[in-house]
Amino acid sequence: MLRNFISERLLENLDFQPTLGQEDLIRELGHFLASEDTSEIMLVKGYAGTGKTTLVKSLVKTL
Repeated sequence: MLRNFISERLLENLDFQPTLGQEDLIRELGHFLASEDTSEIMLVKGYAGTGKTTLVKSLVKTL
């Protein structure tokens, strides 16, 4: 399935072992990107140092 493929590529492009919360976000990103609903948006928020920027960098590298 496409969302699993995307999630696996995101994990491969990380330089560290993600936390459980980061793994959840990676799965959600895969689901979001594989969705055909073009009216949805995704907001990534969290405390400083939780890996938001790093995960988005992995996403950009994957794309």
